[in-house]
Amino acid sequence: MLHTIPKQKAPIIYNSFEYLHKKTQKWLLEIYFIKTELNFLKELISEHVIEICKSDNFKDAKMYLTGIEHEISLNDKLTESIKDHAINLSLLAEGVYLSKQQEIRKNHTILKIEVDNYIENLKYMKQQTFELILRVMNKNKSKKLLK
Repeated sequence: MLHTIPKQKAPIIYNSFEYLHKKTQKWLLEIYFIKTELNFLKELISEHVIEICKSDNFKDAKMYLTGIEHEISLNDKLTESIKDHAINLSLLAEGVYLSKQQEIRKNHTILKIEVDNYIENLKYMKQQTFELILRVMNKNKSKKLLK
């Protein structure tokens, strides 16, 4: 039986500047979309605020709204960091910042970790918000069926 050995991803040190720039642009698109998702979650909670206030989920909803506002703020900061990094990568690709090559590659690694963590936080926040809204909607549905 033949076994295929999966290819190892090359460390960031060996990736070309163009590749790193494309990855950075992809992060930017993802971060822009996440901001839209966060605003949607905020609106979703606001849409059901009356039902939430009537239930025992008010503290959770308030905590989620605070978390969403915090994530939106982080989104703006992360967007700026990624934009700055993209500019540095462009300059590096053009041969301008060759002396700062290692520093820029290190920053890329750090940004990658930040973006990955940010995306994981968003997934958790979406799950918690959807579960809250689902509980409220199911409670509402139960009340309507009892009438």
